[in-house]
Amino acid sequence: RPNGTTTTPVPCSYICNDGTCIEKEKRCNFALDCLQGEDEIDCGGCDFEISTCGWQDDSVGYYIWARRNASSILLMPGDMTTNTTKGFVMTVTEGSGSFAGSSRLVSERIASTAASCRVTFGLYRNVDKDGT
Repeated sequence: RPNGTTTTPVPCSYICNDGTCIEKEKRCNFALDCLQGEDEIDCGGCDFEISTCGWQDDSVGYYIWARRNASSILLMPGDMTTNTTKGFVMTVTEGSGSFAGSSRLVSERIASTAASCRVTFGLYRNVDKDGT
């Protein structure tokens, strides 16, 4: 106890595989703060081929976000990653709730990035036989 001061421990918001506790701000900050780098998993680049990468549905309306195989979507030519219907995409699908609510897909907080960093989304709009 230098100079007779005490410190209040910061509550643990992320536990590394080895049990080390890191602050929430160190998760997804483009620096490996855990020995095995797990604090950077599901951060940054994501094509939805393996998982939702930490993106979560936060919808309050009738339509919700879900990860689906492109082949399960009527007339979809393919996803942006594989350019085939074997790939996976995030899509809005029927759920429950009010039609007036919003459909939201949210990510972890993205830390400061380089000027060259960008977020890119593709859009596929399925139309019925009448073109609507």
